Amino acid sequence: MIKYVVQSGGIRNQPELKKQFHQELAAGFGNTPKFLLCNFAQGREYWE
Repeated sequence: MIKYVVQSGGIRNQPELKKQFHQELAAGFGNTPKFLLCNFAQGREYWE
């Protein structure tokens, strides 16, 4: 399964929304999901 996600990063300081977002993102991928994260929309200081 492939999911494309466009997200603004506005949930960075809202832990509950961040958790909900990541749970929905991983839903349906099984026990060993693999992700490719493209952080080009964030400042370099947030890449790690």
